[in-house]
Amino acid sequence: MRGSSNPVAMWRAEWAMHALWMVAHERKTWVKVLGGHNPHRASYLEVHVRPVPGLIQAETLRLWRWDMERFLDNLEPWEREELEEHLATTRYRAVFRARRDRGRVERANVSESLAELALKLGRLLRPCPT
Repeated sequence: MRGSSNPVAMWRAEWAMHALWMVAHERKTWVKVLGGHNPHRASYLEVHVRPVPGLIQAETLRLWRWDMERFLDNLEPWEREELEEHLATTRYRAVFRARRDRGRVERANVSESLAELALKLGRLLRPCPT
């Protein structure tokens, strides 16, 4: 898995996937930006990255809807199907797990291709304005 040595990137990817799963199950919604040119696309999903003591600090990031749409448009059909299958599960399955005892984040029991998709998704996250 390329880029897998960065625990922060992996952990951000985990929480991005979790936030999308929450949207897929109507437990979370996109936040619309008022006054945007296209209110559907001018929205974002808040991604709350939980801390891992001694390894990763908590942070809140944004996944912009237009970035997500472009991401989906650029997926191969099999990648999109794998992502949709993961998001359709009734219980969320982690893509990455923090192992505090080992001081690292590692791939959970998912395919390497799904982990790669999650990492690509995680790279779309942007900081929230302060």
